[in-house]
Amino acid sequence: MIISFRSRELRDNALNEFISLIEFPVHIVERLKFFLLVLSSSNNVLEIPLQHSFNYLDDGFEVLLDSTTSILFRQAHKSTPRTTSGLIIWEKVTRLQLIEVRNTYAK
Repeated sequence: MIISFRSRELRDNALNEFISLIEFPVHIVERLKFFLLVLSSSNNVLEIPLQHSFNYLDDGFEVLLDSTTSILFRQAHKSTPRTTSGLIIWEKVTRLQLIEVRNTYAK
């Protein structure tokens, strides 16, 4: 799967271990790296193991990293694969964009 990032800063925070350790605790950095690896090695969203960790939203999904931190992705297709009723066809989603790493209490 192809993963892009909403901003250069977010990409650097997610991919550069030195920078990410300044921003986040070690366990968050480890789980963030793990989920990015799992997502990038999958062919589509439904192929991803650990589906119980995902909270599907209208145009994306949230992955809980711990009890207070989550990562938010949205599908990144120009033409979103949808059913006739408007729901995303997740098995056809092969592009994601990381939107943010956030405190889950800040919703």
